This record gives sequence, structure tokens and C-alpha cells, in this order.
Amino acid sequence: LTPFPRQVEFLHSLASKKFVLYGGAAGGGKSRMVRWGAVCYLVDYAFRRCGVRGAEVGVFCESYKNLEDRQIRRARAEFPEALGRGEGSTGGRAFVLADDLGGGRILFRNLDDATKYRSSEFAAAFIDEMTLNPPAVFDDLRSRVRWPGLAHNPFVGATNPGGPKHALTNRIWIDRNLPE
Repeated sequence: LTPFPRQVEFLHSLASKKFVLYGGAAGGGKSRMVRWGAVCYLVDYAFRRCGVRGAEVGVFCESYKNLEDRQIRRARAEFPEALGRGEGSTGGRAFVLADDLGGGRILFRNLDDATKYRSSEFAAAFIDEMTLNPPAVFDDLRSRVRWPGLAHNPFVGATNPGGPKHALTNRIWIDRNLPE
């Protein structure tokens, strides 16, 4: 992983910001930073921050097809074997970091109905393409971002300009006009 300066800034923000948005034009590496941000967050907290091993983060897309295209297939190609292994019937719905990297899990999940995660816990949530999801997704998921032993649990979004929920994404993430 050799990030650009803006991507380095994004990765550093995961350690201190509760809400993080990585936006920009197509081709800027946002989806890539979502999956690598999940890896960096898990390794950072397993070793440098508080010794929490085996934490789980969610990487979300609006559908499994988009999740496969933008995240799972790319993770299989980019993640070196020493980083860990895919898990599940096709080796793709979760990625488990190697034990010597903290053993955390990246759970690849879709957002066709975010209410199905109401009893779930995620150390962090990474949503690839915020503007394609309705406000209820933000509301449902942000209350699932919690993990025993971790005081800092970021909610991370990546997005292109435009999209059906562009105005909402701008209001929440840029203007900082958060719902109650």
C-alpha cells in the first residue's frame, strides 16, 4: 500500500475522528481506501492503541453485486497472503487478518436492509458510496458502531459527488448538520 498524501490524511483521521468522509471524483482511490482503512484501523488498535485483538469492522455497499465488484474482488487481488485469509463459502464475505496482525475481521456486508444489523456490533463501519444510501442507513448503522474495549469507533463514508442522496450527504458530512 503506497497511499497518496490525501489518502495518508484519510488514514490518519481514522485514529481521531468519529465521523470521516473521503470524497472526490471517480478514480481517486476511495473504494481502495475503504478496504485498506479497515485493515489499518484493526492493526492499529490491536497493537498501538489498546491491545484489542479480534475486533470486527463492517465494509458496506448498497448491494452484494456492488460489494463484490468494488470490494471483495479487489481485496482478493490486493491483499497479500501474509495479511490473512478470506472466509466464507466463497472466501469472500469476510477477511480475517493473520494472528500476528491482531486477528481482526473485515465483514463485507450489503445495505439492502440496514435494519438486519440491529443486533450487530462493529468496531468501525466503512460505507462505500454514501450518496447511494437513504438516511435510514446512516441512522441504523451509526448505533451499531461500538466494540467492547474500544473507546474510539469511527463511522467512515466514501463518496463521489452527485448521486441520489448527495444533498443529505453534504448536509451531514460537510455542513456537520447531524441528526439528533
